[in-house]
Amino acid sequence: MSIEANVLFEIEHFDAPLMPSGNTVAHGDTTIDDLRDSANAVGTIALNRYEGGKAAEYLQKEFGVPAVIGVTPIGIRNTDILLKHLSGMTGKPIPEFLVRERGIALDALTDLVHMFLADKRVAIYANPDLTIGLAEFCMDLEMLPVLLLLGDDNSNYVNDPRIKALKEHAHFEMEIVTNADLWELEDRIKNKGLKLDLILGHSKGRFISIDYGIPMVRVGFPVYDRAGIYRNPVVGYHGTTYLAETIANTLFADMEYKKNKEWVLNVW
Repeated sequence: MSIEANVLFEIEHFDAPLMPSGNTVAHGDTTIDDLRDSANAVGTIALNRYEGGKAAEYLQKEFGVPAVIGVTPIGIRNTDILLKHLSGMTGKPIPEFLVRERGIALDALTDLVHMFLADKRVAIYANPDLTIGLAEFCMDLEMLPVLLLLGDDNSNYVNDPRIKALKEHAHFEMEIVTNADLWELEDRIKNKGLKLDLILGHSKGRFISIDYGIPMVRVGFPVYDRAGIYRNPVVGYHGTTYLAETIANTLFADMEYKKNKEWVLNVW
């Protein structure tokens, strides 16, 4: 969108190329001077409420920089909201190539959602903003995020409008566990009869996936038992396409491995 912007994050990318002139360190291009100059920005957008929201609030309070906190741009709906904020804040139009990218994502979802993803029961664990964003995405895909695990006990969760909306729009039983670790997930599978079709989360939950035969999509941080996952965004329209197709392919592979319901694929 031709918007000049600074990314305020300690690591902007994970690539550290080995060059003839010497090795480089994976950090990014934002300098300390850029950080200081953020006080003069036309606005700040915090992509996460709990991972960056306080910085946006500080810039607004101390320097009068207008702040937009959230939403995490996972899925079509949330990416639309982000682009509207960017356009409204800067006056820049949303370019046609992004409209096309959105259309590609919609076409990909049309091929998958109702026939293959609808009513699949999902457990999600990650940092809170990612967990909530993934849950919103799953709801839009007609999937059922039946269990959300949030790793701390933040008192603000009670009033988070995204969590309230998830509960209001869920036509199924959705459990949200705060101050949770992975034992909460295993306990519900092992001892409380929780039935799941998919797990979304980082690598530390892989043994639950293996032990209970539940397919898993690696998302979040850290992912250390799959190569190159960090190269594929889960945000934006391209991330929407990637994530939906990865979920579908994971379910397809699980069908083949278990020789279960492979007849579903005969429709193509």
